[in-house]
Amino acid sequence: MVQSIGIDRIEGTIAVCQEEDGTRREIPVDLLPQGAKEGDWLLFDGKDYFPDPQQTKRKREAAVNLFHRLKKGGRSHG
Repeated sequence: MVQSIGIDRIEGTIAVCQEEDGTRREIPVDLLPQGAKEGDWLLFDGKDYFPDPQQTKRKREAAVNLFHRLKKGGRSHG
């Protein structure tokens, strides 16, 4: 089963990550794909981590939309 994992932050040689269900996971940065950074989402196949650019884009867009809604006082449009 492939898991989706987001990189929350990098602390030295450890990437502090979060799975879709909220479970926290710490991953040595040398196991991450080259160029992986905070905010990126990865796929884990049980052995290796791979970039997930589509999920990264969706999550970043959702964060920006949430920021704008909160900035406007929580009012939703529609």
